[in-house]
Amino acid sequence: MRRYIEIQLVKFRLLLGERRCQTARRLKQIRDVFNTVTVAI
Repeated sequence: MRRYIEIQLVKFRLLLGERRCQTARRLKQIRDVFNTVTVAI
């Protein structure tokens, strides 16, 4: 049972890490677009 909980924790941590990476990437994309628009004006 304890092993199962440990596996779930690892999966959860991996999911969180992935989510964080995606959010960071999205923020970077938005920032890049914003910079491009600012330069264009």
